[in-house]
Amino acid sequence: DMSKLSLSSAIAVACMHLACSATYKPTWESLDSRPIPEWFDDSKFGIFIHWGIFSVPAWAKEGTIAEWYYQRLLTGSDGNATREFHAQTYGADFPYDVFGSMFKAELWDPAQWADLFKSAGAKYVVFTSKHCDGWANWKSPAKWNYNSVDSGPTRDLVGELTNATRAAGLIMGLYYCNIEWGNPLLPWDNEHGPVPYSGQEKYVEEVFLAELMDIVQKYKPAIVNGDYSVLLNSTQLRSRDFLAWLYNESPVKDVVVVDDRWGTDTRCQHGGYWTCHDKFQPNYVPSHKWMDLNTVGESWGLNRLETEKDYKTVPDLVKMLVSNVAYGGNVLLNVGPTSDGRIIPIMEERLRGLGQWLLVNGDAIYATKLWRNQTEVVKLQSVNSTVYYTASKKQAG
Repeated sequence: DMSKLSLSSAIAVACMHLACSATYKPTWESLDSRPIPEWFDDSKFGIFIHWGIFSVPAWAKEGTIAEWYYQRLLTGSDGNATREFHAQTYGADFPYDVFGSMFKAELWDPAQWADLFKSAGAKYVVFTSKHCDGWANWKSPAKWNYNSVDSGPTRDLVGELTNATRAAGLIMGLYYCNIEWGNPLLPWDNEHGPVPYSGQEKYVEEVFLAELMDIVQKYKPAIVNGDYSVLLNSTQLRSRDFLAWLYNESPVKDVVVVDDRWGTDTRCQHGGYWTCHDKFQPNYVPSHKWMDLNTVGESWGLNRLETEKDYKTVPDLVKMLVSNVAYGGNVLLNVGPTSDGRIIPIMEERLRGLGQWLLVNGDAIYATKLWRNQTEVVKLQSVNSTVYYTASKKQAG
């Protein structure tokens, strides 16, 4: 059983059987030579979902991000705002992991989510299998009782959403945070963040590689979006070993697409599509396929402090999608559901509004390629307007 083997032995066994013919080597030169499957460039637009036990407090100081609640508790890096809120609301000694038992998803209907994402015009979905607080939204082999099957909802959130997404005709992908705040295998100085350490091998083998191989084999995601390019470089993380297995041996080897967040040394340099930094929106054509990871609101996880002014309007979202596609990019637009499993009405309204625009104008977005010009300013009814251009892949020129 491949899942019971370590990654090293899995690669060794695969090479014995296949004589390693036509395989990708675990070097950036080899891995970066793999073409990005065409379906990804054709799809252009997907939905990102940040959902987990951080959705229980669903709180962050204005202008900051709520899914980092645990990191703020550990470090006080937001001027102690989260620590003060936590002490007042739950008690200073209330452990973060107890939010797991409060995360119930009692109103969650994955088919309803998938239907909404389809109505929004999205072609793929990327869901947080595990964020950096370590909580797993499936029965992780590395997270006894700190996962959505053993605790909280007592449901396989990854599995149920994967099935619903595919049933709606959409492509399923998974997000995975490479490291974990407060994990004892990754020594962490609570006051100042990371400290020098050398004992990460156990974490990499028993958590990082074990969990990634598990979600790929169980759920067969067509996108694997690693994240958090701090603490460990790609050699320490053994990312190249994982990607070589993913491209050569995994059940998704022919279709899978990955991002560029596989260690401190990879962002905007190595991997599949480049994300460079969150909300990356270049006003030029990058030399490599790229994707803008962006949000309907300000935060990624739901922040209950956000008001209407913090949300992008439908015209904002249309402009973002059009300009990014004209410059050769894709868009992954994030929603942060409530802990009971709802996508709040303002987020739903924005997604449906974007979907209405795409129903009319989708031919200028999906399956398009760069045109000779990306943009120009023209006068429309005596007002200067910016026009963006794309070209259909079906037509010459």
